[in-house]
Amino acid sequence: MDEYNRQNENSDERRDEPQGEASRDQWQNGTSNMPPYPQGGQWQNSPYGPNGGQPGWQGNQPYGQPPVRRNGQALASMIFGILALVSCCIPFIQFPLAVVAIVLVILSRKKQPLTGFAIAGLVLGIISIVISIAMTFYWGYAISMMNTPEFWEMYNEMMEMYQ
Repeated sequence: MDEYNRQNENSDERRDEPQGEASRDQWQNGTSNMPPYPQGGQWQNSPYGPNGGQPGWQGNQPYGQPPVRRNGQALASMIFGILALVSCCIPFIQFPLAVVAIVLVILSRKKQPLTGFAIAGLVLGIISIVISIAMTFYWGYAISMMNTPEFWEMYNEMMEMYQ
């Protein structure tokens, strides 16, 4: 029985070892024919180099991407567009802010192609100009209505009701 167990152990070890490589005993004793694993600065002489054969790879830096350049005028156009949209009930403030937002988009395009900030500034500027024009017509209509006699009659009646 012991002899059978020894034969099975030896056959299992032979199956696990790939053909052509040194045995486990040779490796543990240091008598293997395989070259040693390179240590420390020995990678410099390796045909694959320190990066394992990947030319151009430099650690965690993205490969082939240019550095990100920020466009301050595009950001400023978006800020002016937001301010113009927030001041929607005051046309004489809203319109100049919207025009400044659109001008900054045009100036930012000369440096770089349109970015997200520039597109947002352009859209907000256009919407603000449309709202400014609509509010100008609304205030003009409201003021013209105040000059009619019917308005003052209705106003006086409402004031008498609440007194």
